[in-house]
Amino acid sequence: MRFFENRYLHYEHLLSYSTRVEAARLTDMLEFANRNIDALELKPSGNTIFRIVEVIPSEKGEIYGVEILIPTDKAFATRGQCIYKPVIKICNAVSYMFCNIDEIFDAETNIYSYMRRRNMKPITDVYFVLKQKSVIEAYVGISSNIL
Repeated sequence: MRFFENRYLHYEHLLSYSTRVEAARLTDMLEFANRNIDALELKPSGNTIFRIVEVIPSEKGEIYGVEILIPTDKAFATRGQCIYKPVIKICNAVSYMFCNIDEIFDAETNIYSYMRRRNMKPITDVYFVLKQKSVIEAYVGISSNIL
């Protein structure tokens, strides 16, 4: 396990798309969203980012409520479910890299355990950055305040 401190995550001109997806199809959904932004006359300009906002049990397995953030080449007008976000920036983060999307909740547990052991206070959700199909980096912004 390798953790990194004082990490920086910054992207501009993001397409934000929220949906629900079966856990087993999460990677397919991320790739589909990234491949199809050209329908909005946009081009991806960085790694796809996502966060899990809810987990819903179902008979077929878990369903994730996710927000997918795709950095694009330019600003655009919000259209339907595709929302424009000008920037995502986390200046002081702890990150953890892992290689299997099925380990997403283990990664989340590991990063929070690491922060607890070092008395770090999280101030953001966990944001996952899809580096390659099987390489994911988890980021959590932490407070730099000392009380």
